[in-house]
This record gives sequence, C-alpha cells and structure tokens, in this order.
Amino acid sequence: MTNGELNMDHMAIKKDQQRKRFRRLTLVVIGLALLLKLFPAATTDLGNDEVYYILYAMFPDWSHFDHPPMTGLFIQLSSLNLLLRHEIFIRLSAILSAAGATWFLYLLTEKIRSPRAGFYAALLFSASGYASIIAGLFILPDAPQMLFWLAALYFFHDPLTGNPEERGAGKKMLLAGLFTGLGMLSKYTATYLWAGVGLYVLLYNRPWLKKIALYLSGLLSLLLFSPVILWNRQYHFVSFTFQGSRATFEGIRLDFFLLEIVGEFFYNNPVVVVLMVITLIHLVRGKSFCPKNTQRLLLLLSIPMILLFWGIALSRRTLPHWTGPAFFPLMILTACRFDHWKQQNHNLIPRGIRTALLSLCLFLTVSWIQIKTGFIPLTTYHLPDPTLDLYGWDEEGRQFRAIRQRALAEGVMEAEAPIFSHRWFPAANYEYYFAHDAGIEVMGINLLPRLHKYAWINEERGPFQRGMNGWAIHDPQDYFKPDTQYKGLFKEITCYDSICIRRGRKIAKKKYVYLCKGMVYLPVRTIPVSSSTPQDCP
Repeated sequence: MTNGELNMDHMAIKKDQQRKRFRRLTLVVIGLALLLKLFPAATTDLGNDEVYYILYAMFPDWSHFDHPPMTGLFIQLSSLNLLLRHEIFIRLSAILSAAGATWFLYLLTEKIRSPRAGFYAALLFSASGYASIIAGLFILPDAPQMLFWLAALYFFHDPLTGNPEERGAGKKMLLAGLFTGLGMLSKYTATYLWAGVGLYVLLYNRPWLKKIALYLSGLLSLLLFSPVILWNRQYHFVSFTFQGSRATFEGIRLDFFLLEIVGEFFYNNPVVVVLMVITLIHLVRGKSFCPKNTQRLLLLLSIPMILLFWGIALSRRTLPHWTGPAFFPLMILTACRFDHWKQQNHNLIPRGIRTALLSLCLFLTVSWIQIKTGFIPLTTYHLPDPTLDLYGWDEEGRQFRAIRQRALAEGVMEAEAPIFSHRWFPAANYEYYFAHDAGIEVMGINLLPRLHKYAWINEERGPFQRGMNGWAIHDPQDYFKPDTQYKGLFKEITCYDSICIRRGRKIAKKKYVYLCKGMVYLPVRTIPVSSSTPQDCP
C-alpha cells in the first residue's frame, strides 16, 4: 500500500470518527432539549391557542375553520386519543416534533458542509425561540409543520441541486412531495415550499421540467392536501376565505410592519438573528460557505417568504411566527459560516452560538418565574401580562366546579346546563379546565368569525333550545359582559359568584360567574352551508 493510499485511509477513518462524534453530540443536544422542555410543559397551563387545538382532537374532521387537521392528529397520538389529558401529554407531540426536526436539520447540514456544521445548526435551532418554544414546546400547527418542512427540505436538496439523471433523484423528489403534503396538512404556509422549489427549478435547474418525478411529487402533495380542499368546498371555502382575508390591502400601516419585524427579531432570538444577518452580509460581499446551488436553494426557500409577509404586514396585522420556517435555511447557512471559520475557533461551541443559547435559557428562566410569581408587576403599570394566559386555569376550574356544586344543591341550576361563551377563547379554556371534569359542555353564542370551531361543535352537541339555562363567565379584562351581550337572549341573567386567583400575595385574576336562565330565542346558525332546517333570528 502506497503512502498516498495510507493517507487516504487515515483521512477516511478520521472523517468517520468526526462524523460519529458530532452525531453523538447532536443527539445529546436533542436529548437535553427534550428533557429540559418536559419541565415547563408539565408545570405551566395551556395557552389560549393550545387549548383551542385540543378541539381538533376532540372533534376530528378532514379540516377545520382555522387550519388543516394535522395538529389534532398529533395531539391524539401523544395523548392516546385524550386518554392522557395532562398538559405534558398534550404538548408531547410538539416536543418530539422538535427533536425530529433538529435531526433532519443536522443531517442536511452535515451533507451540505460537515458534521461540525450540522452540530452548529442543531445548536442554532435549539437557541431559536420559534423552533424551541413556539413550535417546539407549545402544541400549535407550527409543530408538525416544522418537522415535515425540514424533512421535505432534506429530500428536496439532493435532486434539486444535483443532476435529475442521478440515481435515486426521482425517489427523493417523491419523498419530498410526501413530506410537503404532510406539511400542508399541518399549516397552509407549507405550500410555500413548492413556491420556492418552483422558483429554483425555473431559475437554476430547468431540466427538472422534463422529469415526470417533479410533477408526480407535486401531485402527491396535492392528493394529500385534497381532503382539506374538499372540506372547504363543502363549507364555501370558509377556511381559505378566512386566511385570505388576512392578506388583503387596506392602506399602509407602518405600525403593523414594525411590529412584524420586531416580533421576528425576538421570536427567533435576537442573537440568532444577528448571526444570520452577519451571514447574509458575507454572502452579499461574495463569500460562500457551501456549494453555489445549495446556497441558491436555501436563499429561495427563505428570503422571498420573509419579504412576502413583510409586504402583507404593510397593510394587515400579521403574526411573527408565520415566517418561522423561512429562518431554517438561514440557520444552515450560518452554521456553515461558523464551520468555515473553525480554524480560528478552538472551542467546541463558538462564542456567538453560546451567547444565543444562554440568552434563550435566561429568557425561559425569567419567563417561568414570572408565570409562577408575577415578580415583574406589569399590571401595576397597566401593561398586559401575557404570562397570565399560562397561569391559574386549574384553580379557576376547581373554583368553578365548587360554585356549580353549590348551585346544584340550591336548585338554581340543573346538572346538564352548559357554559355559554362568546368567542373561541376563552371557550376552549373553559372546555379543558372547567367543563370536562364537571361533565358538562361548552357552547358558543356569536357569529362565525368569533366562534371558529365552535360553530361546528354547536352542531354536534345538539341545537339550542328555547328555555334552556346555562352558565356564563365575565372576565373584566375582556369586553364581554353576559348581562349586556346576552341581554334579551335570556329571560334572566344574574351574577351568582366570583372566581379569585392569587399569584404570590396579589390577586392576579378575578372573574364573575353568571346564571343565564330561560333562552328566549335561538342563536343564528353560523356554519356557511345551506340547511333545510329553519333557524330563528334575533
């Protein structure tokens, strides 16, 4: 064996050892992140959106008013079809999705650059507030979308950046279409994957236009998504109309635009965003940290999506997490940049990534303490305290059930009386924390834009009936007041008792429990389909 062959064998062994080392380190990162997230998952109440998506698991359908059905399926899987109702099991699928997404991100970055770069990408992912918390702890449509988005990106990469004639390219393209379709069943924004891929093919790899695998892949995504289309057709495309209304132009609103940019900055971790911006500056100046075709693909799956939502934010109120998946390609490019400069960095974890991780850990620690103690007196200064959404619901439910038992003993309310609510939240909060353990139901009284899924739940639970009684709850932080909003709908509306929640030594929440007796007329049926059954109108 020649010296050259010996050197090649030595390099191959060293490369394999490096790959195994960084794969082990990445699995350690994934495992630590998973274990650490179990603590807040188990010790904080579900947020408004999270309890709402439990309705997708309680009332499965091919699609729903707000989103496709995948979130409900994930909740069903992790909670054994809601047999396990503790918050940790509701959120478990999001935590596991983040673990899987981290691994796909590592594998893709390892393929693009090196095992070390893959490790850096996993750390950047773990340092992102969107990836780790919003989509990686809370159970939202972003959780399954994130997993399938990165799986699709992993399988899109090789066939798109390589030769369509290469062996296995068609199979990988079909797998990419499969995961894109699953992403579309999670959240509508996953359709952008095909927009970005289409741009790349048209600009840089037109031979794919002659390959049937590309069209079969798109057809596979469409077939997976078709139940959502058929469901929408049944209900006059109500979900598409609702989501589309968020993108209509209503004049320039710089305040919305600034809120979107600031929100993205903080959602994705300011340190991580700064590192990404530095990477983009290097790219603009002509530096390259990965193959040119890969760089083109990653940028097309990132920058146009961000700019699209910035454009929408100029005229409509948007939410910063809508652009969340667009930052994954930037994480890959940033990880490749750190790997490029590894000769100047002798630490296992570069300083910038360490700072990002520490900043997220600090933020989470302070947030958890604030949720539990309210040590930052935001409400004292008339500022909103979003941490209250994650606190006190269990105790509220216990107090409500005690009030209900007293009302039943006094004979002022019957056992089957439901809770009436004016909006999807707090209706879903009452559903999970109040009604389930009491063995009663929640019904929504309002128009479709306020009720969302509850318009369909009302139908499943049976029609309203004249003379029926129920409960209503007034939160002084909300505009809704039963004796005002339901005036004329019931013969009698009276305040019966109150719920008081303390955090530390201060009253954090106070709500008032109302008795609504003798429904006079039936609320308007709000599902947008024709019906032969006449409905009373107010």
